[in-house]
Amino acid sequence: MMSEQEWNALPDQGKVALIKQKDEAAHRYLLAMLVRMSWNGLRGELRTEEHVHKVSMSAYEAIWRKIEDFQFKSKFSTWCIRVVVNKVNDIVDSHYRKEGKNVPLTAALPEENWEFELQVPLKTICRRIWPCWQEVRAETRQRRDLKVWLEIDLKGKCPQEVADRWAIKRGYANTIATRIRQKLQKSLQKHGYANSQELVSL
Repeated sequence: MMSEQEWNALPDQGKVALIKQKDEAAHRYLLAMLVRMSWNGLRGELRTEEHVHKVSMSAYEAIWRKIEDFQFKSKFSTWCIRVVVNKVNDIVDSHYRKEGKNVPLTAALPEENWEFELQVPLKTICRRIWPCWQEVRAETRQRRDLKVWLEIDLKGKCPQEVADRWAIKRGYANTIATRIRQKLQKSLQKHGYANSQELVSL
């Protein structure tokens, strides 16, 4: 089976051809790319496993339907980003309409060069760290608050001052932020991880 390195090295014509041929590895790598794009496209409280799954699967189905019409006028990855952005905007519009709020302008930003911070699908990380989350949920107001903290830590930005700024923004005192961080690190170590950064390298 084709490796991810081989897939990444293919020109756009090769990737599109394999997708059209229903190559299993090509479709798997395409979906993984869309998951990462969806994660990067969603912001704030909308960046959840449920929404990432919904956006990525919707984008995957749209790309599969339209792949025959792809004209190579732009990069394949850029085309995929545009599809994902459209799906993200659908989620954002639906969410804020339900809440009766105006859609914030920064809810979804159609950036051309998103960084793929995560090298494995978000669902895999959620599954690996779930036991740790269960143990520290009592220290947070909602589970999504801990996801915000994890997002900071996954990017390698977890010094004291960053955690404290996050805590203040979320309405916690500094001492509570420290306790959350220490409790999460202990839980991660108990489950065999040196820190949460290690989760993305497995």
